[in-house]
Amino acid sequence: MYFVLCFFINLVHSRKGAAYFEGLIRKLLSLPGKPVLIPICVCSKDGYSCSELVRGLCGRYGLLCADLKEKIYPLFGGGLDWSEYSCDEGHPIKEGAVPIADIAICAIEQIMHTPQADTELPSPQFPQSETYRNARLCGGFKTNFTETDKGYFCFPKSYVADGAGSFLELTEECSFSAAIFVISNDKTLGTAVAETDGKEVTPLQGYSIFGWGNPVVQELFCYSEKRKRKIRISLPKSESGKKFILLGVMAG
Repeated sequence: MYFVLCFFINLVHSRKGAAYFEGLIRKLLSLPGKPVLIPICVCSKDGYSCSELVRGLCGRYGLLCADLKEKIYPLFGGGLDWSEYSCDEGHPIKEGAVPIADIAICAIEQIMHTPQADTELPSPQFPQSETYRNARLCGGFKTNFTETDKGYFCFPKSYVADGAGSFLELTEECSFSAAIFVISNDKTLGTAVAETDGKEVTPLQGYSIFGWGNPVVQELFCYSEKRKRKIRISLPKSESGKKFILLGVMAG
């Protein structure tokens, strides 16, 4: 079983971003069947990439890093135009997905001819990544959001808050929590408010000029102490006439 994991350029260079990525690596490598993981680094038009961060983690976990910047970027300006790859500063068009697929296939072929050692996971480089690794989707919440069968990507259902007064509440023993919701350039989407233990922690903006009906994950809180916490997501009165599409709440 192979996983090709793309680390996008808008996940900025930061300890938290690196810990998120390492947590995902550790989660996938811990799955039954011992899957093979191939991180892929993409880059922006100006050459910006997170390859240094990704390569460091790949070395720690013995992973082969497939680097678009190293393999493809030098071709731009030398016979290959950026518009043949991307419609903007970094998002690949249909044709732009071809070189990404090519380097993934090459990496898989290389790994198929390389014996894979049966090793234990090393200690994490970023300790917080273990919290992210162990985060899970929560259930058992109280809500008047409307549950729908309209799914988004790997989420088979969604929960729609329609108008002010819509809320979702749950209590979890955790130190970390995040909301997964849909963003879109549809102006009917509003901003929900997330609270923990009655204190507002962050707004969740469903409307974005950069959204295209895609899921996003936004951290609600991350504390050092793990204990029972009440999490509430609601639409405030100021968002009357708006809706908000929630896909899930994670805690760990």
